[in-house]
Amino acid sequence: MFPFYLFEHWWDLLEENSNARTKYKAPKQFDDFLFYTSSYFIGA
Repeated sequence: MFPFYLFEHWWDLLEENSNARTKYKAPKQFDDFLFYTSSYFIGA
């Protein structure tokens, strides 16, 4: 079953990830994961 809590908080996670760039280089895979997760629900 898809972890819906990730979708509920994906925008917060994306924002935190963007803010964290000032501290360390965040993995691009994380951005991609959030992007495709949001796209999946928006396109569903």
